[in-house]
Amino acid sequence: MPWRESFSRLGQDSTNFDYSNISARIFKSLTSLCKLLHTTDLPFPLLFETLNIEANSPGGKTFGQRPDSDEIAPPARCWLNTFDPLFRHFVTVLIAKEQGTRCLGGVDLKNWPLILLCLCLTGCGLSTGAPSDPGSTGTNPNPTPRSMYVLFPPSSKSPNFPDMQQYLMSNSIVAGANFSVNWSEVDQGPGANPQYVWNSVDDRLQPWIAAGKKVNLIVWPVSYGTTNAATPAYVMSSLGSSNTVACNGENIPNYYAPAFVDAYQAFISHVIQHYASNSSVGYIRFGLGQGGEIYPVFGMQKDSHCFTTFTNWGWTDNSWGNYLMTMLDYEKSLKSPHQLMIGITFIDGETVTNAVTAHAVANGIGFGNQGLQLSDISNYAAGQPCQSNWCALFTQYAGKVPLQLQTSGQSDPSNAPPTGSLVNLLPFAANLHTTVFEIYWEDWLIAYAPDYPGYSQYHAAYAKVLQDTAQGN
Repeated sequence: MPWRESFSRLGQDSTNFDYSNISARIFKSLTSLCKLLHTTDLPFPLLFETLNIEANSPGGKTFGQRPDSDEIAPPARCWLNTFDPLFRHFVTVLIAKEQGTRCLGGVDLKNWPLILLCLCLTGCGLSTGAPSDPGSTGTNPNPTPRSMYVLFPPSSKSPNFPDMQQYLMSNSIVAGANFSVNWSEVDQGPGANPQYVWNSVDDRLQPWIAAGKKVNLIVWPVSYGTTNAATPAYVMSSLGSSNTVACNGENIPNYYAPAFVDAYQAFISHVIQHYASNSSVGYIRFGLGQGGEIYPVFGMQKDSHCFTTFTNWGWTDNSWGNYLMTMLDYEKSLKSPHQLMIGITFIDGETVTNAVTAHAVANGIGFGNQGLQLSDISNYAAGQPCQSNWCALFTQYAGKVPLQLQTSGQSDPSNAPPTGSLVNLLPFAANLHTTVFEIYWEDWLIAYAPDYPGYSQYHAAYAKVLQDTAQGN
């Protein structure tokens, strides 16, 4: 076979590789190389310097290692190691310095950087002046549509509400909207009749439902900030001072205490019952810690009094994981007609997060992360975990449950950190199997509302990336 013979001509071992489906595998690897060009933002000369290595050289250099350094080039390492082994070996042979003037199958290899660059530019439709877009590979012949939601849209009393009506509620790219629900907003306590009052929540949902859009609920048992506006007063009173603690100025409940667990489970059950017959509801994400997430309170370990109190309550990574999985089992037992979701965060690393995610998937509960940001792209390229390990977990569970992402905050169209630009974030996340995006309402208006700040400069790029992502391109 020509490839086997070519390696032999170069004095390379040709016996340890699978030579089947060569064309498809080399094309796939070239596609990965194109993504490397996009994701790393490396100038072309620096990229080729990074690639200018030899796997089996006397100097012991390894794939992805710079010729003048013992340091593995971080931006390239993750992508390069995902290349097909045969292609990886071919490239290392191809660009080995002492073999740079030889021929492989009659092709002069002296100009290998130009060859690879032309292949990438031709195959991926790139241009040297294009902005970084790690997920763009041209038109997708097998598009996978994704659900794009407006996150926390302003109410009808807001001056921005007319823009919601005019540009978003009638927009086919917009699947619907996501609303936060404070537990205390609905639950008036066991002494009230009725105990659960949904008027304020249903009023916020109604305009979107009337427009034919889906609505999703993100239930908060504990709010963010210095005042806990989400846990009902009767629950905090039932807990007593021995089962509450001030963390960063906010009064936080003991999540393990029966007075909290029983009352919150009763509320979870009522939420599912209240919306069971409402076909406009898409999914419900129950927070099991602060906000819609699974961590008890952010910054807990930086507040010594807070952390000591949690430790006295029995806090360990394992006990918290057990609490989360118990709550997930309860959610499953309710047999919700709507998709249930969980928001994952690191719990002193990824071990508990990974275990809880696996448990959620086994229960048919989708999962996601609320921290998509620019560092995810660079971390992934460097072989490091994304926020809460979502990149690896999405790859592991793709196709099994819905996979949701929310940016860490409103994006910055200029691509400034920490969040960065949707132009970079959305294609990157879409390529890692994300099926549901929660996009801040401000970003939607940049794309579609002519009177909104930033529209004139960024709307074309934002509208395109939102449409491409929604349509699966």
